[in-house]
Amino acid sequence: MMNYPFCNYGAMKVKEEEGKITVVGSGTVPVIPDTAIINIGVVTEGSNLQEVQQENAATTTKVVNSLLSFNIPRENIQTSFYNIEPRYDYKDGTQIFRGYRVTNMLTVKVKSLNDIGAIIDSTVKSGANRIDNITFTVENPSAFYNEALRLAVKNAENKALTIANTLMVQLIKTPIKVTEESPVVPINEYSMIKASAETPVLPGQITITAKITAIYEYA
Repeated sequence: MMNYPFCNYGAMKVKEEEGKITVVGSGTVPVIPDTAIINIGVVTEGSNLQEVQQENAATTTKVVNSLLSFNIPRENIQTSFYNIEPRYDYKDGTQIFRGYRVTNMLTVKVKSLNDIGAIIDSTVKSGANRIDNITFTVENPSAFYNEALRLAVKNAENKALTIANTLMVQLIKTPIKVTEESPVVPINEYSMIKASAETPVLPGQITITAKITAIYEYA
């Protein structure tokens, strides 16, 4: 009969978890946007579907030409939504056909942010009758995100040092594990309800944030 030395696996597991500090670090970098995304729409209504479609197409063409006059590349102008919807009224429980509504929404990427007010004014004069919120963002956020990530790592280290100093232990500054949260592309929305065509559209700043979870050992 063979004898095996006693091994307390539960005690070993607890011991493996000892001497570790887990912290969450975050870093933020303020950035001035360089890109705007505008949703511009043409909505037409009428009783004859073919005529409503033709009117919508003609007006949309005018709107696109207006956008092109601001040197916006054609590939930055895309149809994001097209819909034909029958319209009805209801009277005394009876459905009464009212006509058709055709909606054509364009998503426009604008790099010249100083022209946004003029672009909106021009498209409205060309027949656009729906302007959704403007979204401001950064086209290439990688460099800014990397800086935010560096700040997040430093923030995590400072937190771990604070905890270690409070516990009066020696922190090993190189973490044994770092987990990065998925980055989110920052945006800043501007509602057109708040402004008319004569009102300057100011993008302001957006904030790029990075977050990590770091595990440190201490002696």
